[in-house]
Amino acid sequence: MAGGELNAWRRGFTPQAEIWNGRLAMLGLSVGIALLLILRVVGGSHS
Repeated sequence: MAGGELNAWRRGFTPQAEIWNGRLAMLGLSVGIALLLILRVVGGSHS
């Protein structure tokens, strides 16, 4: 399978969809953890 084909946006249970699912899951996890850390730093300074 060509590298460009893996980046194609396809629906269903295809390797392309699974790759995008993993990318979006890691993006959501990273944003969530970053938001928690930022809120803890900003919120924790008011003690």
